[in-house]
Parts: sequence; C-alpha cells; structure tokens
Amino acid sequence: MATVMTRHQAGHRAPSPKRGIREWALLVLEVLLAVGAYGGAVMMTLVQPDDFLPPGWRTGTPFRSWVLPGLVLLIANGIVPTIALVGAVRRAPWATLAHVAVGGVLVGWIIVQLLVIGFLAPAFQLGYLVLGLVILGLGLAMLRNDRRAPTA
Repeated sequence: MATVMTRHQAGHRAPSPKRGIREWALLVLEVLLAVGAYGGAVMMTLVQPDDFLPPGWRTGTPFRSWVLPGLVLLIANGIVPTIALVGAVRRAPWATLAHVAVGGVLVGWIIVQLLVIGFLAPAFQLGYLVLGLVILGLGLAMLRNDRRAPTA
C-alpha cells in the first residue's frame, strides 16, 4: 500500500495563519524605519553631512564627525529592524520579541539623542519617539497574544 505524504511531511512548511493587522502595521512601520535609517546612515557617513545637518549640533558632544553616529544609526535603526522583518516574514519564533526590541531600541535612541544634542529637531525627534512607542506597544500586544494562544 502506497503512503501518501502531506506537504508538511515532504519538507514544505505548514500553512501559517493569516497575518493580523498588528503584524502588518509592524512590518510597514519597520520597513519605513529601516529605509530611513539606511538613508540617514549613508548621508552621515558617505556624504558631507554638514551640508544638511547643522555643525552646531555636534557642539558639546564627544563626536568630531557624523561617522560614528551614522554607523550606530545604521545598526540600531537599520539592521535591527531588518532582522526583525526577516524573522517576521519567515515566521521565526523570536520575531515578536524582535519587534519589541526594535521599538525599545528606537525609543532609547531618541532618549540618548535628546540627552546628547538636546531638543534641536522637535518634529523629527517627537515623530520618531512616537514611532518607537507605537512599534513597542504593538510588539508587546503581539507578545501578550502569543502567550495567550493555545499551543498544539
């Protein structure tokens, strides 16, 4: 008698449940964050940043140039969200925690920025602070739902 294998048994992924509105919102927000961070990092490290960032913003900071802040921007708000996005698309078990980390890192980034350079770009800084809080909140809500969901 021939054995019929299911797609899952044959090495294919089992069908995943549809993404909810929270997950779609996180994916969109993290794509926007990462794209902005990649652009900002390029401008801060490869272009003449003093052409678009006031040199006075570095006054009183430990930075002689924008290169180190640009590299930190690249890692914290470009690469970390990209890792979270890849994990979410692949439905990795750690993806929800990665969303929480992205929100926390962005909120921390803005807080440190405010402490180092002050409140110099209010709309920009408040906008990214709100974005970080929204990502953090959505990630925490998903985490709470993940823990409540019955396991098979």
